[in-house]
Amino acid sequence: MSDLFARLAKFLNLKKEASSFAGRVVEPLLLLLNENGPVADEAIDLLRTVIKLYPSSVNRHYNKVESTIAAKIMSTEVNVKLSKKFARVLAMLPSVRVSEGTWSLMIQKVLIGINNLLNDAFVGLEEEKKGREIMMLLVPPGNDPPPVLGDQVKLGGNLHVTKKFGVFTVPTISALAHCCCMMLTSYYPVQVTVPGRALIALSRRVLLVDGSLRNKLFPSTTSLHQELICFELPSLHSSFLDLLHATIKGMRSQLLPHAANIVRLVTDYFKIAKLPTTRTKVYSIVQLLLTSMGVGMSLHLLEVIVSNAVGDLDDNCVKEMTLFSTNPSKGTSESLSKSYSKKRKQEPQIQNSHASGLEKAAISPKKMKTSSMPTSSKGMTPETPGDVRMFTPLCVKIAALETLEILLNVGGSLRTDHWRAKVDLLLINIATSACDSGAGYEPSTTKVGETSISHFRLASYKALLASFLSSPHARPLYLAQGTELFRKGKLEIGTTLAEFCSHALLALDVLTHPRALSLEKAGPLVPGLNRSEPEKAIFGTGTFNFSPSEGQRQVIADEDTYDDWLPSIKDNEPTEKSTLVKEVPQIGSHTIAEAVEDVPACNRSDAIMVVATTEKTSEPVTVD
Repeated sequence: MSDLFARLAKFLNLKKEASSFAGRVVEPLLLLLNENGPVADEAIDLLRTVIKLYPSSVNRHYNKVESTIAAKIMSTEVNVKLSKKFARVLAMLPSVRVSEGTWSLMIQKVLIGINNLLNDAFVGLEEEKKGREIMMLLVPPGNDPPPVLGDQVKLGGNLHVTKKFGVFTVPTISALAHCCCMMLTSYYPVQVTVPGRALIALSRRVLLVDGSLRNKLFPSTTSLHQELICFELPSLHSSFLDLLHATIKGMRSQLLPHAANIVRLVTDYFKIAKLPTTRTKVYSIVQLLLTSMGVGMSLHLLEVIVSNAVGDLDDNCVKEMTLFSTNPSKGTSESLSKSYSKKRKQEPQIQNSHASGLEKAAISPKKMKTSSMPTSSKGMTPETPGDVRMFTPLCVKIAALETLEILLNVGGSLRTDHWRAKVDLLLINIATSACDSGAGYEPSTTKVGETSISHFRLASYKALLASFLSSPHARPLYLAQGTELFRKGKLEIGTTLAEFCSHALLALDVLTHPRALSLEKAGPLVPGLNRSEPEKAIFGTGTFNFSPSEGQRQVIADEDTYDDWLPSIKDNEPTEKSTLVKEVPQIGSHTIAEAVEDVPACNRSDAIMVVATTEKTSEPVTVD
């Protein structure tokens, strides 16, 4: 039936009949979804097709569809994959009634539902006022709150409190956050107002929770509850990083009034993010910020990008990647760890099981360097859980290189004295190492969607090209080495790397074979020179300074500063850095023609200067 309705949408003369048939299908589909039958997956696909192609046929069933879909999202009997399908259909529902109010009401309901679920989940882990502050942003004082999403669905059913968080709370929050992402990034025919402040505040509320106890006045927040929250924090952080990414992508430059809040959030979260998935998503958010907000954003994110990217790319700097499940907080008191060891028996086995489960979920691509898992002695639990030292995974390195590439393209000339030399050296070393053998990195994988050494090489070459093209120097420092790398990569015919290397060599041609040499900046005034007179004149490749002497104007000719570009210098040319051209006495009008023949070019000026690179140097002549 989904295929049939998709075909009927192509025939304009059958649109009325097809819309009528689609309206008859909606109610049977809702019955199938309420019964939790085995065809719920196919039923939601057909309902999505009907809403997308024939939105008018769902108009009279709007409230029933919203209530049914919300109930399925908040149900514990739906798996994660099917829950995301329901979230996508819920995000499409405002297109049935196209208006600004419909879209705003839907996203307001979803955000209020997320905020209420977080109030129950983060008891004792954050300040109490955070939930109220976000609620005031969603429902300003004096306005009536909207109806609850799903018509007062019973949240969580009869689940035990310890099981409810992992089985119901986290999946529901993730599905509702995915619904907001779809609403923010999908096309809507009417211009709407996005609650930007509430979205950023909600993202900040979740992303800055690290699992540490903020308030000791909540005895109900036991170590077991804290352990369950810390185990699910990576999943929540991943969902809200996607929400922040969708907010920036949907609003782009309209987020400029909130740019300071986003910069602070990204800067703070970089200190918390240790898992590869979260660090990769933070880098993608930074890339989107740079491309959407331009050089001003790069100026504020410059320090945090360079410091984190250099740390991730430089394997010489050994970094400790501490697992969330094994070390939820650095500020947890000693008394908490002692009570934790009393309540939880066989603590080392539990820690090891949590570490392995988290590695399977998020840090499977890591390469282990050294492992120092402390063992308990005399039945006592160690105060410092296991820290795992490991190399930065390949996906994080690629994300860091892509971020550096965008930073160099957008703001490569900003504060170059602080960071460019270090970044340029790092990029040429990484590209050389990746080109040689790929030693120290993970081997290439055969699975689709996974990163390999070829992706890493391509990312390193792209960042290197951006470094050359944005260099503040007339000639980049490592241009010769980089050109040789691109020539080697060009030999790998038939690969994406060879195609890019060909493009890179063409782009660098303007640097390796300059058509015209860049002009020098004006130098300081010569002592004694009148400021009203021109301090420097530039002709071709020679630089000439005026300086007064005994009331007569003289010319100081500087040798070409680009000797590296023009190595072929005649033996008979002067080798001194600067030569003082002798004064020429006044001559009569009968000798002017002979003087002009010896001079390559002349004009009516106080002095006639000769290009320093000409084969035969003629003496300048003062003419009237």
